[in-house]
Amino acid sequence: MKRYYWLRLKEGFFEERAPACLRGMPEGETLLIIYIKMLLRGIRSDGVFRYAGTFPSHTDEIAAQIQEDPKLVRIAALALQKLGAIEVLENEDICMLQLPTMIGTESDSARRMRELRERERCLPGQERHIVTKGDAHVTQS
Repeated sequence: MKRYYWLRLKEGFFEERAPACLRGMPEGETLLIIYIKMLLRGIRSDGVFRYAGTFPSHTDEIAAQIQEDPKLVRIAALALQKLGAIEVLENEDICMLQLPTMIGTESDSARRMRELRERERCLPGQERHIVTKGDAHVTQS
């Protein structure tokens, strides 16, 4: 069964401490994009980047995964660590602390049902049948 995931950003996301501080730094827009790419990449792992040791450092490994400059990923990771947005664990894994609360998910069948309800809601002139206790066609057990 397929599952769909998405990143939920609060309306004031760009005014929050970490995004605002990143934007204020030299090359801030790129650093902010790196942060967002890290958030998106971490969705399926609940925000933990496991260090596999393929590259010299965890930030080099993340840079390869998100296709960004390793130097800028190191700068972003250091800033995010100082801001309390990420934590570097003893085994060099990186934990994105706020990500688990930012993840939305639904199954393939739930997505299909939601889309069906949206289509039904948008059909003009179609009568909608609402079942209530007083409906004569409903039997209660």
